[in-house]
Amino acid sequence: MRRSALLVAALALLPPAALLAQQPGPFPQDRALPARAGPGLQRPDAAARRQRLQQMVNARFMDRATQKLGLNAADRQRLEEVLRQNDAQRRQLTREARGVRQELVTASNDPATAPADFERLLSRMDDLRARDLQLWRDEQARLGTVLTPRQRAQFMAMRLEFTEMVQRMRQQRRAQAPGGPQAP
Repeated sequence: MRRSALLVAALALLPPAALLAQQPGPFPQDRALPARAGPGLQRPDAAARRQRLQQMVNARFMDRATQKLGLNAADRQRLEEVLRQNDAQRRQLTREARGVRQELVTASNDPATAPADFERLLSRMDDLRARDLQLWRDEQARLGTVLTPRQRAQFMAMRLEFTEMVQRMRQQRRAQAPGGPQAP
């Protein structure tokens, strides 16, 4: 029972949905690969197709944001630069969080895991949350150099809506995939 409580506490410390939304998922047409194939096992053309699709979706999002926020070309370029600056850090945090979550699951399933190991893992999750929060604060400060407070609020609402839509689409794709919702 105590292990379950620790796992629930650890899961509560997971990075926010925006960070988790960065996790890739396989394209339906690439299902010929093993069901648990990781990104390293994808065909090169699938990775290129995924990258083109991501670029297209991001460009359309930015077109919509530019129009809704009334940005000129220079402001759009500055906004895109702010977003690019955070992408690498956000992807790194996502990878680290995924690793710590896996370690927590493994530790929770091992009755020999010492309390000190759980403390270490929970401390790492706490550190990831703090780093994520600082990344968000830094991004907000940089966005404030490009957008007015109203525009920033509108942009954040658009971004949350976009992230939720992408997550719903991924969940639907996974549910329709051979093997059902448990497919990666």
